[in-house]
Amino acid sequence: MNNDNNHNINDNNNTAPLLKKLKLKSGFSIIENEKLKEETKKLKSGTDKLKSETETSKEKFEIIFNTNPNPTLISSLEEGKIVQINQAFTSLFGFANEEVQGKNVLGIHFYDNPEERGRIIKELLQQGFSSNLEINYRNKNGEKIIGLYSGRLILLEGTPHIISVILDITLRKKAEEEIRKSEEKYRNLFRNATEMIIIIQDDKFKMYNPIFQELTGYTQEELAGFHYLNIVHMEDVDKVKNEHLARLEGKLIRAKFNFRLIKKDKSLLWVEINSIRIDWEGSNAVLCFLTDITERVNRENEVMYLSYHDQMTGLYNRRYYVEKLNKLNDSSESLPLSVVMADVNGLKLCNDAFGHSAGDNLLIEVANAIKNNCREEDIVSRIGGDEFVILLPKTNEKEAGAIVERIKSYIHNKKTGNVYMTLFVLQ
Repeated sequence: MNNDNNHNINDNNNTAPLLKKLKLKSGFSIIENEKLKEETKKLKSGTDKLKSETETSKEKFEIIFNTNPNPTLISSLEEGKIVQINQAFTSLFGFANEEVQGKNVLGIHFYDNPEERGRIIKELLQQGFSSNLEINYRNKNGEKIIGLYSGRLILLEGTPHIISVILDITLRKKAEEEIRKSEEKYRNLFRNATEMIIIIQDDKFKMYNPIFQELTGYTQEELAGFHYLNIVHMEDVDKVKNEHLARLEGKLIRAKFNFRLIKKDKSLLWVEINSIRIDWEGSNAVLCFLTDITERVNRENEVMYLSYHDQMTGLYNRRYYVEKLNKLNDSSESLPLSVVMADVNGLKLCNDAFGHSAGDNLLIEVANAIKNNCREEDIVSRIGGDEFVILLPKTNEKEAGAIVERIKSYIHNKKTGNVYMTLFVLQ
């Protein structure tokens, strides 16, 4: 919707309303502010139209969840009841899904210290997610496991739940302890560790284990001549440099962080780094432990994409639209804000006459037509079976009308299969 600079919203006479409903020759009408609120409520309750897409998203989420190489579980926020665990969780902790399903996470003596769950809950409630908390666990046999906990709040059937991912760092912690005890043991572990371990001194790679060479692809001669920042992605250089300098000064900015390495073949390797200052041959150096988290990052990105995108058209979905609309309404920087709503004419007739595959193709073509004729900053969402919404930040009525006309002109007399593309649009 658009702001009118010539009117005062708070005028006591109330003679200049924010929006006027106009009838345009093209069939457009401007939705009043109250109407927009009513439409938003309808959009939130209209999820039945996306049932089949939701089921597809659920199946993909299940595949990602079950194939995640890190132990993962879903539990309710308030009661702590376990909803589901994956195979990696079973492999590490020894619990079968049927043993723990419905039970409280504290009831299976999962935490070495039960108060750790309170620490997790506090952080989740404060920021909606928790990342890289080092926590001691116990497996089914009572054996200690040290893990890095990452979690996020999610909604399942309207109820807050927690999806938790645990990275087993037991071996890493043991390795660190061995390093402190014996230089010889340290060297053996250094050479044979499955994690990448490097020592940086005077901005050069002084030592690295075989797995570092294997995963990055560089030869010993190449690494010997590199400044350590040469293989860091340019967007991460400042972050890595600042953290490295802080370590050399004995400061601790954060225990761990993620960044990208550039491999010899120019592909990217996502790593998580944990580093400490050491004395190396009489001078300060930094000992770094690097964990390859590329697969984890890719899976997290895929889960995030599925959470906010319509599976059929690739546009944003209802969830993203609602969240984005609320943010835009709360920010004066997005004003004037225009909203365009569009329905695909004849979708049911197309489905009945030519089959649902033809209807799906029609929706995809219409989605592409809308997206291709909007600006990069515009937000295009599919919010229902045949319903689309376009959010146009910093766009007045005239500019919005031009975009709508461009879309209508683009699809005029265009066919997909045997069906003409037509839209009913409200601006």
